[in-house]
Amino acid sequence: MTATHVSPDRLMTILRWLARIWTLLLLILIIFVALDPGPEGIRHLPLPEYIPLGMTALAQLGLLLAFRWERLGGIVALIGVAGMNLAYYLIHAELSGAHLNATLFWGVPAVVYLFCWSRGRPSL
Repeated sequence: MTATHVSPDRLMTILRWLARIWTLLLLILIIFVALDPGPEGIRHLPLPEYIPLGMTALAQLGLLLAFRWERLGGIVALIGVAGMNLAYYLIHAELSGAHLNATLFWGVPAVVYLFCWSRGRPSL
């Protein structure tokens, strides 16, 4: 058997595209949740619950920015994820498992974008 070797450039390209696809899937999820007219939709939430949702929107904006500017987008997304967790904790005094899963949904592609940015910089 021969071992296949993936070049670093090709690996970075694969990681970037995986993060981009993940970002677009999250955008579709946000659109479906935002347009849900049912009783569990976001229109029927108490006012303080909109703060974590705003931070989630900031994280999504960061992921979309990372399509063009990986460093800026990754940092904005991680700030949004941290703000989402902080706001949720301040409102509920706990972090639920479902909420921590959402942290991974937005946090993983942000870290991938930052990793790709750090590997793509020219060395000094």
